Amino acid sequence: PRRRKATGNTPQLEHTRRKRLFPNHISLEELYMGMDGSSNMLGKGNHNDCCDGCPLMRQLPRDILAEKIAPFLPAKSLQAFRCTSVYFHQTLEAVVPGLNLRLYRHQITSLDWMRQRETKAITEAECFGNNNNYHGVPDRDLHRSVTAGQSTLLRTRSGNWQCRVSQITGIEMVDNQTDPVANRTVARGGLLADEPGLGKTITVLSLVLQTMGLTTKETDQNSQSRSGSPSEEDIFRAYWKESVPKDFRREDLLSLTNRLSRKNKSQVYVPFSSVRIGIKDDSYVAQFDHYERDMRDEINASFPEDSVEQREIRDALQQQFNEMIQSYKSKQIHSASRSYAKVTSHPNSAVASLYEAHERRKFLDSLISSHGTLLVVPSVLLDHWRDQIKAHVNFAYMTKKEPLIFEFTASKGADASLQTAIDHVVRDKTHWPCVFLDRAPSKPLPPAKFLASFQIVITSNSRFMYEWKNGSFQDELRRMSEESPGEDNVEFAYFNSLDRSDSACPLLKIHWLRLVVDEGHSMGRTQQNSSVQFASWISAERRWCMTGTPTKLNGASAINEVLSLMRFLQHDFFTSRCEGDTHWKKYVVKLWKEGNLSGFHRLRSLLRVLMKRHTKLDIVELPAPLFGCKSVPMTPAEVETYNCIVTAVHSNLVLTSLKEDAKQDSLLHVSNRRFAGEALANMRRVCVGFSRVIPTLSDKNWQETLELAKEYKLSEDATTAVKEFVTERR
Repeated sequence: PRRRKATGNTPQLEHTRRKRLFPNHISLEELYMGMDGSSNMLGKGNHNDCCDGCPLMRQLPRDILAEKIAPFLPAKSLQAFRCTSVYFHQTLEAVVPGLNLRLYRHQITSLDWMRQRETKAITEAECFGNNNNYHGVPDRDLHRSVTAGQSTLLRTRSGNWQCRVSQITGIEMVDNQTDPVANRTVARGGLLADEPGLGKTITVLSLVLQTMGLTTKETDQNSQSRSGSPSEEDIFRAYWKESVPKDFRREDLLSLTNRLSRKNKSQVYVPFSSVRIGIKDDSYVAQFDHYERDMRDEINASFPEDSVEQREIRDALQQQFNEMIQSYKSKQIHSASRSYAKVTSHPNSAVASLYEAHERRKFLDSLISSHGTLLVVPSVLLDHWRDQIKAHVNFAYMTKKEPLIFEFTASKGADASLQTAIDHVVRDKTHWPCVFLDRAPSKPLPPAKFLASFQIVITSNSRFMYEWKNGSFQDELRRMSEESPGEDNVEFAYFNSLDRSDSACPLLKIHWLRLVVDEGHSMGRTQQNSSVQFASWISAERRWCMTGTPTKLNGASAINEVLSLMRFLQHDFFTSRCEGDTHWKKYVVKLWKEGNLSGFHRLRSLLRVLMKRHTKLDIVELPAPLFGCKSVPMTPAEVETYNCIVTAVHSNLVLTSLKEDAKQDSLLHVSNRRFAGEALANMRRVCVGFSRVIPTLSDKNWQETLELAKEYKLSEDATTAVKEFVTERR
C-alpha cells in the first residue's frame, strides 16, 4: 500500500512496508504470547493446564495449526509444543519443518518409531519389569525382546508377584543396576526396512529435520548420562575386589599402615591399633573405602586437642595419607589397564567393562562434537540424495543466512572452491553449512571442524574403503602414545591431539549425532570387509540402516547376517559378555536350522523392537495394488543374445565333460563358482528385456574353440559354421 505525504503544495507518494502475517522465524514463546490467555501459562510445569487456559489454540483448525503455524517453529520448539498434550501430539506428528512434502501414513508411523528409538540409550536395567509405555513389544516384556528370549518373566494372574528367570542359567535374574557386566545397552537406532519405492529417503530426511539442533556436545540434557560413566575410582574398587588376591590385599593394607605409622614426615608414632585389628579380621578385604575412613578417624582421634602444634601434625598426617592412597590407587589402576585393556579377553569381568566404558567416554570427549548426520550411500545414489534434498527441503525455515550445499569434487579449481566455502562459513559467517556432498573418495577430506559444522554430510562406501588403509583414530593415538618418550603410563594423548593426527580420516575425529547407511544390508556381511570395519570406527550416538532387503540370503546364513547388523547397530546383547553369543547360537541359529518355531519367535520379537518394515499394502492413501503376471515376447535381438549365452554355457559343460583333465575348466567346478554366477546373472538380465548384454569372445577362447574343432575332426561344413559364428561374436 501507498499513502500520500504533503510537501508544500505537491502531494507525494510514500512507500510503506506491509507487515507479514506469518514471519520467517518465530519462537515457541512468541507463539504462546500471541494468543489470548496464554501469557501467564508459560512458566507452569503442567502443560495440559496451558492448553485448558488457551482455548483459542484448540479452536484453530488442524490444517491451519499444522501447515501455517507449526512449520515456522524451530525443530526443538516444535518438539516441545508437540509434547504439551495428546491433542497437539496427534495434530503435529507429521509436521516436518522445512519439508515441502506431505508424508504418507506409513512414513509418519516410521518417523514416530525412529524418534522413539532415538530418545535415549536404554540400559538392561531399564528393560526389567513391565514396559507398558513401549510400543511394539510382545507381552510388554522389553528385556525378553531385546535379548531374543534370554529371559522369561513369570508372574501370577493377579500381578502381585513376578520373577524373571534366565534361559541360560535357569536361575532368577536380579535387577542390579550397579553391575557393569550385566548392564548392557540397547541399540539407539535400528533397521528401516520398508520395501523399495516407499520413500525411505524422505523418512530419513524428515528425521534429520525434526531433530535439527540436537548435538553431541555436553549439555544439561545429557550430562546425567555422562556423569554416570565410570571413574578411575570405580575401576580401582572393582579391581580391588576382583583381581587382587585376599592375602595380597591384607599385606598391602598392613604395608600402608606401617609406612604411615613409623615413617611419617612428622616423626610421630601412631599405632593405629583398631585398624590393625580390622586388617587381621579381614574387615577391609571387600571395602577399601572403609579402610580409608577408619584411618582418617584414627588420625583425628590420636590428636584430639585443638592446639596449633597438634593441628599441624594432624593435617600433615592426613595429607601424607592422601598422597599414599592416591599413589597406591594409581599403581593398581595402571595394573588394571595393562591386564584388562581388551574386554574381549575378559568378557565377564567388571574391571574390563568399567575400563572399556571409561576409555570410551574419555575418547568421545576428545572428539569434535557435532549436530550433523553422516549419510553413507553407494556412489550411484549420490545424485539421488542431492536431488531429493534440493527438491524437497527448504533450509530457509532454519536459518537467516544463505544455505550452503557444497559438492566436494576432484575437478580443476575444486581447491579454490573449497577455500571459498570455508571463508563463507568460518571467516565471513555469511553462509549456513547445510549439506556436504563427497564426490572424490580418493581425495583428502577438509578439516574435521569444517565437516562437523554441516547438518548433513553425504559420503560413499568408496570413501570408507579408501580411508580404511589409514587405520582408526584410536590406533593412531595409541601409536603416538607409545612413540612418546618418557611416558610410562598407558594413557592415550586424547586431549590436544586432534591437530597432531595427519593420517586418520577426518570422519573419525567427529562425534556424529547420527550415522545412516543406505543399502545397509552391506553392513551385515558375515566376513568383515574394509567398509564394514571402517563403519565400526565411526563414533555416532545413533545408528541406522536403510534397506529394502535386510538380508539377501536364506537359512542360517541370513541369521548370521542379522547378527552382523546387530553388531553394527552396537546392540550389546549378543557379544561374549554374559554368554550372549552362546545364547544366539544355541537358541536362535540352532533352533532355526532344526525348523523349531521357537527360534523364529525369538528372532521376530527382537526385530519387532529394532526393525520397522512396510509393504505397498500398507499405503492406506492409495488403492490396493493389483498383481498380475503377463508374458512379454522377446525381441529377435534378445532371442539371439539369449541363445548365444545358453549355447556358450552348454558348450562349456559338454566339452569339459569329454576329457577327464578338463573338468577343472567346467562351470560346475567349485573353483569357477564366480564365473558360473556371472553366466547365470547374464541369462537373467537377457530375460528381463531391453537387455544390453552383448556376448563377446576373447582371442584366447576363439583359438581354443578352433583347436577343439580341429582336434575332434569336425566336418568342413561344421568347421566353417563354427568359424562364422565365432567371427560374429569377436
